[in-house]
Amino acid sequence: MTKKTILITGGTGDIGSHTAVQLLEADYQVIMLDNLSNSKADVVQRVEKTGISGWAQVMHGYTSNSDQAWTKLTYDFYYIKHFSFWLDLLIVFRTIRVIFSGFGAK
Repeated sequence: MTKKTILITGGTGDIGSHTAVQLLEADYQVIMLDNLSNSKADVVQRVEKTGISGWAQVMHGYTSNSDQAWTKLTYDFYYIKHFSFWLDLLIVFRTIRVIFSGFGAK
C-alpha cells in the first residue's frame, strides 16, 4: 500500500509542526513548506514521533489509523491554545497514570 502524501504549508510553525507529527504517526508522507518568516528551519529536524507524554497521548492513547490521528490532533490544538504550567502539570500526572495503568500503550 502506497503512503498518502500531504503538503503542509507553514509546516515549521507551532501548529504545522504538531500537525506533521500526527500525520507521521498515522503513516502519511509529509512535505513541509514554509517561508521561515516566523519560524526556523531546525524545526524540521525536531519533528519526531511522540512518546508517552503530551496532552494528545494521555487523553487519547495509541493511534492506529488516520481517523484516530485526526482526533488526536484536536488534542494537540487544544494544548497549543490552552498552554500553561497547570496543563503541563496535569500531563505529568496523567503520564504517571499511563505508566502504571498501561492506557495508551501499544
